[in-house]
Amino acid sequence: MSVKLVGSGSREVGSVYTLTCTVALSHRARDSSVSIQWHGPSTDEQTVDTTDNRELTSQLSLDPLSLAHGGDYTCTASYTVDGGTTVTTSDTERVIPIIAPPSVVLRISEDTILVGEDVVVYCDIDLIGVVRGRDVAVEVTWFQEGVPVRPDSRLTISGATGDVGGVHSSLTFSPVHFSDMATYECRVTLTPLLGPASPVSSSASIFLNISEPVDPVRPEDVTFREVQSDSVTVQWRVSHISYSPETYVVHQLSGLRDNTTYYVQVLATNTALRSSRSSVESFTTLVTPQMTAGTESNESASIVGGILSLVIILIIGVSILGFVILILKIRTLKLKPGVREGGEVESKSVPTATNAAYGVVSHDQSSSGDVAMYEIVGQPPSSSARPTAHPPSDYPHSSQGPPLTDSPYDVIANQ
Repeated sequence: MSVKLVGSGSREVGSVYTLTCTVALSHRARDSSVSIQWHGPSTDEQTVDTTDNRELTSQLSLDPLSLAHGGDYTCTASYTVDGGTTVTTSDTERVIPIIAPPSVVLRISEDTILVGEDVVVYCDIDLIGVVRGRDVAVEVTWFQEGVPVRPDSRLTISGATGDVGGVHSSLTFSPVHFSDMATYECRVTLTPLLGPASPVSSSASIFLNISEPVDPVRPEDVTFREVQSDSVTVQWRVSHISYSPETYVVHQLSGLRDNTTYYVQVLATNTALRSSRSSVESFTTLVTPQMTAGTESNESASIVGGILSLVIILIIGVSILGFVILILKIRTLKLKPGVREGGEVESKSVPTATNAAYGVVSHDQSSSGDVAMYEIVGQPPSSSARPTAHPPSDYPHSSQGPPLTDSPYDVIANQ
């Protein structure tokens, strides 16, 4: 009886690796019960398959393959012959998982690097699908033109930090010098902490292109438009601005004084320097329109006239309303018995009073009876005070007001 152990599949971490144990049976073993046993770091996934009476096959599947699966695996076949003697045969295979090189990416904090600025170069290491972080030790080394970088007060290196999915490191220049322009390499080494796997390295490089400051170009074609009494729009052009795409600028000046000449110069800047000033250009703000004295007088007269017209209209309206109200009140009164139908006045003595007002009583025949109207028409020349007027009373159909003989007024009746 013989045993042969063979491995198949990729030994890269994360793949499926299979160990196959084949036992060739002898004539004596064919008549006995043969058993197969596995020994190694992991023997959970195994199957036994009998192909025929001359051979037995058993498989051990490592899925997915990890660093913990690394080591020696032994397949042992045994059977017992007459008399109780046990025959044993085995074969051994060493499994060494292979770590796939990690993905390394370099990036710079600034698109354009100028002397005197702070610059950071980042190194990102992707471990997803490669190994578990606890299974390997991660070492990051920085090189400048193939020579290890030595940190100092201006140049610092952050250690490899991260989690299961990835690790990060950085190289910081504070500030960057023109002599720092070179090719920088971030080299990552993964050393297995389990099993017999070998270390694996991966790296990425980037060129640090450093520019010295350049004077920007002097602005040209300074022009003015939309000139007002208190504002103006200034525009100018430059052929280019280093480290900036802006080449055409429009700016509005406000809060200016009217009818004033201003002199303007413009300049261009970049992140480091400033250009020389442009040639002097000038503009004069517009004059604010002023109102003439005649115009102001006319406008004032128009306003006053309008106000007076409004007041007169209001007075007339109030007067008419008062007159109508007075007429309506008097028409509701009835003639005094002393005034007969037809407008004749009975002979009565009228008291003499120097302060009596003069009035007119008219009378109208209607279906509802006699209605008297009373209107004050003035005061005697010798009177200095006008007495309070009481409408005539004691007319037919009315019991309101004092009798005519008690009134101080001189009443005249007319047809």
